[in-house]
Amino acid sequence: MGREICLLEFDNDLYLFRRKKIPDSKKSGLSGMSKKNMRKILADSRLICNADNSTYFEPLDYTPINPESVKDMLIEEDQAMAGMSWDERSKFNLFDDPTPPVITHEQLFYIWGNPVEKWFLSALNFYLKKYKLTTKIRLSFFLANVSVECGHGQYFEEIASGMNYDPGVNTRKAKRVGNSQIGDGPKYKGGGIIQLTGRYNYQQLSDYIDDPNVMEGVTYVANKYPIFSAFVFWEKNKGNQLCDKGATFKEVVYMINGGLTHIAEREMYLKKCEEILR
Repeated sequence: MGREICLLEFDNDLYLFRRKKIPDSKKSGLSGMSKKNMRKILADSRLICNADNSTYFEPLDYTPINPESVKDMLIEEDQAMAGMSWDERSKFNLFDDPTPPVITHEQLFYIWGNPVEKWFLSALNFYLKKYKLTTKIRLSFFLANVSVECGHGQYFEEIASGMNYDPGVNTRKAKRVGNSQIGDGPKYKGGGIIQLTGRYNYQQLSDYIDDPNVMEGVTYVANKYPIFSAFVFWEKNKGNQLCDKGATFKEVVYMINGGLTHIAEREMYLKKCEEILR
């Protein structure tokens, strides 16, 4: 039987509880409770981690104050995770991987020069293993490019407007990434750590994971699949095979970027990857 957790929405924020004391009633909960009592429960809880507007607490000792007036939902942990991407599960620390990481925090810090949050490193390692980016060349070529695309982990949504890829502005560039409707440029601008761009690539991601909401555009992908989206793109474009067949670094850059933009910076990150990765 899975661990039971409690999902609670309060003041438009989502709280996840993993309870130490499980109430007898499956329907006992917290909605309808006064804000004063709610804040007392939150204050008596141990903060596990923050993710966007969501917070995850482990109460030290929680029993509903007024079970008759409240309705939060007590469910199995695997049910709570249903529909969550691994990126989101990492944010809530809802899975543990006992195997050694492909890349450590120290190695990534050496390459990027800035720390990353625990959830980011957990999700990154999960996908590196899943998609077998475990050889030095695969990992180095991937990370050197991602380093530039997402500003070493700082940006999950492109800063530029995306209008250069809109059919109403530049038909050639728009056609190259499958943007066919006015507004597609901003809607499908760079998302996630590889800066997935264009209606075509968003549709590829949507079909691969069977999530039509991907077609809502960049904000959805940046929030729900910031890391996963990069690995889907890499997989769909046969990144591992390119590396294994002896493709040059510039050939892999072209596969990702469609050009050789910021090539000197990418090569600088490649050098760092080759120095620190085994």
